[in-house]
Amino acid sequence: MEKSVKKRPLGPMAREALKRALAATIEQGAPSDRAITEELNRVHLEDKAERQAIRTHLTAILFSRARLAWWLKRLKIEESPACLFAAHAIITRAAPPSDVIRDWFSSEEPSPPSALAALQGENLENAGQDDLTRLECPKAYAEGLKRAFGPRFAEEMMAMRASAPPHFRVNTLKTTREGAVKALRAEDIAVRLGRLSPWSLIGSGEEDIAATAAFKNGLIEAQDEASQIAALVVDAKPGEKILDLCAGAGGKALALAAAMENKGLLIACDVSEGRLRRARQRAARAGVSNITYRLLDTQGRKWLKRQDGRFDAVILDAPCTGTGAWRRNPDARWSRQDGDLASLTARQDQLLASARRALKPGGRLIYVTCSFLREENEDRIAALLAAHPDLKQEDFRISPLIPDAIRPKAGPDLRLTPAQHGTDGFFISRLRRDSVTSQTQNM
Repeated sequence: MEKSVKKRPLGPMAREALKRALAATIEQGAPSDRAITEELNRVHLEDKAERQAIRTHLTAILFSRARLAWWLKRLKIEESPACLFAAHAIITRAAPPSDVIRDWFSSEEPSPPSALAALQGENLENAGQDDLTRLECPKAYAEGLKRAFGPRFAEEMMAMRASAPPHFRVNTLKTTREGAVKALRAEDIAVRLGRLSPWSLIGSGEEDIAATAAFKNGLIEAQDEASQIAALVVDAKPGEKILDLCAGAGGKALALAAAMENKGLLIACDVSEGRLRRARQRAARAGVSNITYRLLDTQGRKWLKRQDGRFDAVILDAPCTGTGAWRRNPDARWSRQDGDLASLTARQDQLLASARRALKPGGRLIYVTCSFLREENEDRIAALLAAHPDLKQEDFRISPLIPDAIRPKAGPDLRLTPAQHGTDGFFISRLRRDSVTSQTQNM
């Protein structure tokens, strides 16, 4: 039996906020975190427990959307945000069917489907469901994920049916991991040490870390442990020149700046001014002073073309399908389909070419995606190596940069997965530009 996600029913204002956020996510393709934040800001709910309950409800529905849709189809009920919520509430025993139908469907809604009452006593899973439905796997991605996981396909998909615990990176510019743990314990926050990254802490998900002094004072940052490993293998050193080509909101740039001890030059680039604004805010809180930010607008792209052979290292966390981050973004598995793949792989190739040009002879290139798909990962590295013989791939099977717990058994690349490592799904490849060949291959 699925457990109820709420001990008491949501109030009218909370139900309306959840309903609107669910509609924005499902019908408009809005990211769920943004949709719920906008709705919470709109309704001005003061009850913290109710605010958290709205987030919990929305996340639970998104993690079980395929199975809920299967039940609605079986009962000949058209899928809608209201019906998805009602079906989930009835199946998880959150409230009696009569209360759910009475409270959830407003006067503006079509008549509540009486067939919903038939869900009482049922479970989310049913023997009649096909494997993709049971595993919450979009058909568009099924073949690519089976190719990536092989016999571990079902195990990995099951690991992505629930939220990931919060991961944090200790900011070594301000404290040690032991110091961060002590500071959090002083605020009655219990965390455990991550086993893969030397900087990582893992929470339970019940605590409000953002409200702690440790977070506000920049001692810790939210960052998945796999993302920390991606920054770790850059092997950034004080005094180097490093380019973060797709910096986003700056999580890896902060980790690199700490490894560089605020010495040297770190340039963080992104196409989004909003993401770079958040990156600057995070850097200020973290006490980081060696990052320069570049918006890759028309002028920024011209600047990038002039950076040939300038950097000791380039990290490229490329735009991708995000299949590895479904535990944190459950809406993404349904909002993107494989029609995006061709344009994404073309963009990845372009960015890899730019990253390679920016490297000094002897410089290192770290390619990262939060995708499981080989088309975005191994296939892109193979194409890059074929086009640029001055690049040599390094082998993580013998690398001293990573712990034995994640050392790959086959192939030079590093793959991290929820089921195997307890992290988001990440692909990491490290290459080096040959210092001899590059003299004659520079393009």
